[in-house]
Amino acid sequence: MRDNTSQKKTNANKLDAVIEVTGQTIYRARIFNPVSRSEFEDIEDGAIEVDEKGKISKIAKFSEFKDKKAKIIDYRGKIIMPGLIDCHVHLPQYDMVAMDGYELLNWLNEYTFPAERRFESPKLAKDAASRFFHALKANGTTTAAVYNTVHKNATDIAFEEAEKSGLRVFMGKVMMDQNSPDFLQEKTEESLLESEELCKKWHGRDNGRINYAFTPRFAPTCSEKLMEGVADLAKKYNAYIQTHLSENRSELSWVKELFPQSKNYTDVYYNAGILTQKTIMAHSIWVNPSELKLLAQTSTKVAHCASSNFFLKSGIFDLNSTLDAGVDVGLGSDVGGGPNLSLFREMSNACNMSKTRYIQENGSTKNLDSIGAFYLATKGGAKVLSLDKVIGDLTPGKEADFIVVDATLVDPQNGAKNKSGKEILSQLVYRADDRVVFAAYVRGKNIYSVLQNMKN
Repeated sequence: MRDNTSQKKTNANKLDAVIEVTGQTIYRARIFNPVSRSEFEDIEDGAIEVDEKGKISKIAKFSEFKDKKAKIIDYRGKIIMPGLIDCHVHLPQYDMVAMDGYELLNWLNEYTFPAERRFESPKLAKDAASRFFHALKANGTTTAAVYNTVHKNATDIAFEEAEKSGLRVFMGKVMMDQNSPDFLQEKTEESLLESEELCKKWHGRDNGRINYAFTPRFAPTCSEKLMEGVADLAKKYNAYIQTHLSENRSELSWVKELFPQSKNYTDVYYNAGILTQKTIMAHSIWVNPSELKLLAQTSTKVAHCASSNFFLKSGIFDLNSTLDAGVDVGLGSDVGGGPNLSLFREMSNACNMSKTRYIQENGSTKNLDSIGAFYLATKGGAKVLSLDKVIGDLTPGKEADFIVVDATLVDPQNGAKNKSGKEILSQLVYRADDRVVFAAYVRGKNIYSVLQNMKN
């Protein structure tokens, strides 16, 4: 990831840099607000009003606020949009991104498992978590569903860093009790007990900003007893579950060998009781129509990780069939399978993967465009995390999670006046990365500012 701080500074407007806002505050900028997969709201000289509790009280043209007595933060020349939501990312894999040359199972053995072993060290765990959460903010991600390692202490440290970061985080200790390296494999009861202790400590912290997600890695490394225990604990604490489903063809063959009594991969999870409305399945590439029907019936959600699917040569996700089946879909960077934390890159690759399927099917299917990708990275992600009544767009009454971006940094014409909102959004989706992120807010609190970052 490049350090573009100086470039951001050069293009920065004069503004009042606020770290924490109290009372009623109005943020002035162009507003991009997702409505559906085919529509977004574009208010050229707009503003959002945030109350002292960090909730949005109004969104409108700035002219409607002129007589209002409130603090005004002037971001003119920039765009305010909802904070981006990463539905699937691995904290311990951030330091080993972009390690090319393998498909999933060999890649896990060559890179991932050795990297996760290092989290036995509390010092390393703290440093890695601090850098990871800062990088999420710098990329415009305000909410993330995060995997840690099997280490209870390292996961506890990661939660401490997540709490300090100001981000909205769903996270859990990875669980593996079979078919794993000796240095990571757990005893079933110990894995369940440690996960429960972490859940009791962290789930619902700071009025729900920090949440626990029970995290069995994937079926091959989890016994039926472990998965059934996860289902019971998640139900007991009304917590989340996150795991992987049908990412790689070799993985599918392995699951079939390990669970011959199950009809298919999805059925393994169904039999264990972990398909729920608060369960997130990453990937879900090689699922058949009956599996999609089962995911929809159980309200299980899917994290689409296009960058990782390209990088590890896993397959071409069928977005249309998944959505048409009634399954909620959000985007995930899947770092380190995905080589970058930027959800702008993820939006771009999701569009390109959809176009690949469009080409494969001779133009007979719909393809995802920039408006649809923007929706999946915001409102769609909020649905995946069962937060669509709380965040995901800039509707009054929702919590003020938003980012400020400078689209001129990816425009060869440096923000020419003749571009429509749709054209600007398209350039952001296909060209943006951490360069464009100027500030990030969660619940109305400024958790990242490029100006503050330069002072540090």
